[in-house]
Amino acid sequence: MNDRNAPVTKLASGLWLSIAAGLYLGWLGFSVLLVRRAGGSTSLDELFLVAMLPAAALGLSPFLRAAGSISWYFLVYFAFSILSAIALQTSTPPFNVPWVASALGVALDLKVFLLASALFFLCRGALPTNEPILLLCKVLLIVCALHAVFMVADIYSNGISLSGLPLRRSQIYGYVPVGLFSHKSSSAIVCGIAISASTTLYLFRGRFIYLLATALSVILLLFCDSLKELSVCLAALLPISRLLLGSKALGGAVLFILPAAVTAIVLALVFSEHIVALLQDRSVYFTDTTIRGLLYSASVNIAVDHFPFGSGAGTFASAPSRTVYFSPFYHIYGLSSHYGASVAFSAYLLDAWWPKVIGESGFLGGLGYFLGMLIPLLSLLRSLWRRPTALNVLGYLLGSLIFWTSFASSIFTHDAGILVGSLYLALYAVERRERAKSKADTTPPPLGAETDADMLERP
Repeated sequence: MNDRNAPVTKLASGLWLSIAAGLYLGWLGFSVLLVRRAGGSTSLDELFLVAMLPAAALGLSPFLRAAGSISWYFLVYFAFSILSAIALQTSTPPFNVPWVASALGVALDLKVFLLASALFFLCRGALPTNEPILLLCKVLLIVCALHAVFMVADIYSNGISLSGLPLRRSQIYGYVPVGLFSHKSSSAIVCGIAISASTTLYLFRGRFIYLLATALSVILLLFCDSLKELSVCLAALLPISRLLLGSKALGGAVLFILPAAVTAIVLALVFSEHIVALLQDRSVYFTDTTIRGLLYSASVNIAVDHFPFGSGAGTFASAPSRTVYFSPFYHIYGLSSHYGASVAFSAYLLDAWWPKVIGESGFLGGLGYFLGMLIPLLSLLRSLWRRPTALNVLGYLLGSLIFWTSFASSIFTHDAGILVGSLYLALYAVERRERAKSKADTTPPPLGAETDADMLERP
């Protein structure tokens, strides 16, 4: 009976996971579009997260158990950010940090883990085959294709996005597309999702259309003027190049590499001046002349001055620290005098993720978060090299996208980034659980133990 229902359980698990992830991504984009069309400034994605809270509550405990040691690393981060917030409130003199800002800071960080536990719960059935994950890839690719239509419309628009926001001129051609979102980084992440999904589908299906989807996604990502995501996606493909160049995929890989090389040469010749300007514009990411560089240096100073806990949730380089109130730490550490980090215009304060982690939770909390994100990536990569499956390939590609991009972008403040991070952690937990099950099934019984076969043979 169980064997008969196993394929149905696997298909249902993959279907639930696919629908949940696809609907979440689509909901985020359309909700932002609707709210901005109505003149609002906030997103409705919180409503969908609230709707998934029952699944998150049911899946949180199994998710934490399946995730293993990374659960403790993240708990260290949350503990330090909460303890530091309490310490600031009781300090003399107080730092005038509203309690609501600290609470909101913790809640926003929890979104990734709540959604990850919900997705883990929805795929609670066994996933020993590739089919459910490939179904997930197809759903993600369809949603990304719909988003790509709006991105193309932005490129050829008159400089106004569908949500009514002004678009910036692209260094390559036309305008920088934002699609259904309000920032180019979200569109770049969606392109990264498409590259991850289509590459996984090509590796395990071998159809040229998926390779073509990867190439088109790379081209759209180029139009986003976001070298972070483009370089990360291309670099992430290197460790799996031997899979792409395997005997089964060799013909398609050659068909892909040759046109890609010709296209790259043509683009370099035609848009050489624009590409050089783009590289020069991005070459100062981490210098002290940019807000991103200042955020990193200030976060280290905060971690030293407020050792070991940091400044606390909702106080530095996070959304509450510039929307609920303007954090005094921006004045103390000299950021408020720079364009993009002032009271009048503070949008650049969210230009990186790790300054927030280091500043708000200190060195120890930041180390916990860093290990919690890095260990799953290394584990999936090691599993991929041993025995490639759709699960570890997709998990590795999404993990690479979210982890490496986070150093130059506040990835978990973007709705698309929250989805990628949640899928990454959920896929890691599922892969780890399946690996443990497989190991348990192949472990010989202890010496002297009676097996089922022995019991059947016993007269």
